[in-house]
Amino acid sequence: MAKIEPNHIGEETKKSLRVRVLSAIIGLVIVLPIIFVGDWVFFALAVFGTVVGTIEIVKCCKRGFRSIWIYVVSIIICIALTFWPFLMDIREGVDLSHVFNTFERIYIPIILFLVGLVGLLLVVILNPNLEFKDACSIFTLLLILSLGIQATLYVRYAPSLYLSATTRASLDYVNGFDNFASSTLLFYVAFGCFFTDIGAYFIGVFFGKHKINERISPKKTYEGFVGGIVISTLISSGFAFLMSGIGHPVLAGVFDIEHWYYIVGLSLIMPIMATIGDFVFSACKRTYGIKDFGNILPGHGGVCDRLDSWFFVFMAAAIYIVIVKGTIFI
Repeated sequence: MAKIEPNHIGEETKKSLRVRVLSAIIGLVIVLPIIFVGDWVFFALAVFGTVVGTIEIVKCCKRGFRSIWIYVVSIIICIALTFWPFLMDIREGVDLSHVFNTFERIYIPIILFLVGLVGLLLVVILNPNLEFKDACSIFTLLLILSLGIQATLYVRYAPSLYLSATTRASLDYVNGFDNFASSTLLFYVAFGCFFTDIGAYFIGVFFGKHKINERISPKKTYEGFVGGIVISTLISSGFAFLMSGIGHPVLAGVFDIEHWYYIVGLSLIMPIMATIGDFVFSACKRTYGIKDFGNILPGHGGVCDRLDSWFFVFMAAAIYIVIVKGTIFI
């Protein structure tokens, strides 16, 4: 009988892991202060991510994209979809001294959706090298990108919005304004996303035997999937319980000890959504025969490579909050 070699981390994997860790540390040093400050600074980061992510999505489908128009049309569509609530507030003359005032809901109008789709299909008609399936793939990914970033803005600003709807005069409440403490909700959701990836990676490396779908993602296993769920749920829910225990819940009335079942519920949903997001973007890369969407993050790829799970997790978290809080947030 052949001897079964135990799973282990090879030298090439170790080297790749070192690059990923170093890149992640540098990224955190840059991004964390922006998250803490919030408001317009975080909004600017969202705009940057939207533009870069759109370019990556268009480049993913390489056929016939020598014309700059496909990029121009796609960026306009994605900016409009992502920041539609903000653009409408500008039109209506709403006070924007704090940009979080405008992201009190997630909203993409059906008219804008149809205009964007028709715009991309028009590019297909004018460019003989661009196929219908390419335009559909681009639009689908742009919609995911737009909803994911809009949901991220919603989650980041939710604590400040909630207080402004109740009592902005309560300055002693630490989540009162857009500051470090009001960013803890975003960290709670981000933990649910990133620790799914980390847990699934290491559990899969050491214990993974049964592949989920080798055609889309050859290395993902059921063991890693379960490990990601367990580790992500424990860490994200532990963080939410800890913040509530020291008197600063990530979102009062929703994610606190009194409503522990809301924390457990979302903490279980997030790793599942993270895995779905990972598979969706992996399927797109396999379709077009590319390894990464971009190379802005060494060891991680592009914005869409790093945030594929993020988009789905934050959409799920935003919907979850809307359902739980009802008309307070919509």
